[in-house]
This record gives sequence, structure tokens and C-alpha cells, in this order.
Amino acid sequence: MLTLRFSPVTILKPSGRIEFFVPFWYTTSNSNSNVFYMLDRTSVVSTSTSGFTVSNSAFSASSGIYSFNFATSGSDISAGTQITLTFTNFRNPITSSSVSGF
Repeated sequence: MLTLRFSPVTILKPSGRIEFFVPFWYTTSNSNSNVFYMLDRTSVVSTSTSGFTVSNSAFSASSGIYSFNFATSGSDISAGTQITLTFTNFRNPITSSSVSGF
């Protein structure tokens, strides 16, 4: 499992869409210059913070952006509240070092 934790800097309303850039996993140096990301079109949010529901997730290989709709149990999420998402179907980082930049 790949766990992503983040805290919004402003209040999140009870529903909306979130987008984030996915770090590179590997880039080939051949003439095709293929770029691979840690997440891709098969990556799925398997669990999330209680009361935080994820739907309609999508990944754009051309931009490296993963996006999804979210809904809460009806109340705003305060700025600074940690939200945790766990993904399945991801590429293991090449290094065991923590990766930032999501």
C-alpha cells in the first residue's frame, strides 16, 4: 500500500475535487524518453480518512496529475486537518527514502 497524507491550508467544503501532481518513478533515457509515475490509471484509493469518501478518480499520464471527487459526512474539513489516503496498484519507489512533492 502507498499512503498519502496531506493537510489542506484552507477549509474544504463537504464536497469537491482534489488534484495533485504525482512524483516520477522512473524516466528512460532512450529516444522515447518514457516517463513513469508512482501512480497510474490503475491506482485506486482503497481507504481514506473516516468520513471522507473518494470517487471518480483519474490519472493523466500526459500531465502526471491524479484527481478525484470527494465528499465528507456533511461538514466542512478545517484547515490543518490531516487527510490520509491509501492507494493500491502503485509502483514501489526505487529508493526507500521518503518522497515529497505530492
